[in-house]
Amino acid sequence: MAARKNKKELIGDIHTSYSKLREDFEGIPLKLTKAKELAGHAKDTRMSDCNLISIKENPGGGVKSL
Repeated sequence: MAARKNKKELIGDIHTSYSKLREDFEGIPLKLTKAKELAGHAKDTRMSDCNLISIKENPGGGVKSL
């Protein structure tokens, strides 16, 4: 990503990127979000999508950002 000219451009790019990322993660079926299929940060550990992006299940359905 190229350097932004000012704070407003940077904040706009952050919002755009976050919106795209959130849309991608919301497309993951809830039952798959807890599957520990990703390499963890510590040696010989595994983590789930929820671990990666620090979210938890929302009792009303879907996921909720922490």
